[in-house]
Amino acid sequence: MPTLRIPTAPVFRPLLEPARYKGAYGGRGSGKSHFFGELMVERCLVSPGTLAVCIREVQKSLLQSSKRLIESKIQSLGVGARFQVLHDRIVTPGDGLIIFQGMQDSTAESIKSLEGFDIAWVEEAQTLSARSLSLLRQKKPDNAVVVNANWRDNPWFPAVLEEERRLDLQLYPERYPHVWEGEYAKAFEGAYFARHLEQARQEGRICRVAVDPILPVKAFFDIGGAGHSSDAMAIWIAQFVGREIRLLDYIEGV
Repeated sequence: MPTLRIPTAPVFRPLLEPARYKGAYGGRGSGKSHFFGELMVERCLVSPGTLAVCIREVQKSLLQSSKRLIESKIQSLGVGARFQVLHDRIVTPGDGLIIFQGMQDSTAESIKSLEGFDIAWVEEAQTLSARSLSLLRQKKPDNAVVVNANWRDNPWFPAVLEEERRLDLQLYPERYPHVWEGEYAKAFEGAYFARHLEQARQEGRICRVAVDPILPVKAFFDIGGAGHSSDAMAIWIAQFVGREIRLLDYIEGV
């Protein structure tokens, strides 16, 4: 077989080392899905007879699966003659197989039927329920290789996504860190203080500050309300130091 050369972003190179569990997390545009799609094709070529299942929590149709991405990688890598793309699966070299499955409709018995499969690729893993995760594995693995990949780690980050990223940063600062930087969702879109906090972060005004032992520490309560329209209550801890208002998230000894 001719040598297969697949350009790989440096951030993903640790995932090329042998490990039973491999994972990548981060924001949009990092190329995570493209990397694992190429890795899947490479594995099927190098190890004929590979059995793999591509998993999502919810998969109502194959349009929601990784099938189209894998098909595009097979063609772009010029190895289409080695694979047979069927309606609901892909036959790989050596009578191997790639299938696509939604976990929401799976049972313990259907998962047991996958015994002997070599690879389980979980896409959009942040939506995986605790039930689905327990069906796949019981405990957190120690022998795992995990990388954090974001848009800036992608050498092929396209101009169209860069334009969209900048637009989100300008218009939707409350969702930007979650969508593009892979951070936990800290604010809902439209949250009152989200824009002010994002502006403070960009200006470097969010940092560690010392508590002045002489000045009083004040607590401000934002009551979440009551009834079906209520939201979470927030408590702001602050000190007034000169012309500055210092918001604190931790006060030792208080």
